[in-house]
Amino acid sequence: MEKINVLNENLRIKEEFGIFPHDFFRILLENDTHFDFDRENADWDYIKDETWHDLNMKDYVLWATTDNCDLLWWNGNRVIAMSPRSYQFMSLQISPLKFIKEIPRGTITGIFPNDLWNNND
Repeated sequence: MEKINVLNENLRIKEEFGIFPHDFFRILLENDTHFDFDRENADWDYIKDETWHDLNMKDYVLWATTDNCDLLWWNGNRVIAMSPRSYQFMSLQISPLKFIKEIPRGTITGIFPNDLWNNND
């Protein structure tokens, strides 16, 4: 996955939802003081080779993290959301922007807290 494609997708998310969508996700951007794209990808790269999952993640790029230290990866076709602390993951054929849009609708649940979709009045 090309870095520029991920950064462009993240800019679309930022334009529509801000840098902290749903007050839970942290969108990674280039040269960001707290959530720098390059630094976070370097820091979390080792997860791709962990043995608790059987995923081939060589083409995936980290595009967001969460308040719970969940990691969100994208390869241009699929988003993998993973929780290294509980050794769980889910894989969805979806773009990051669509992923963020679906969260409050309750169509994407799994490893995330229910209040992300239960508090939408």
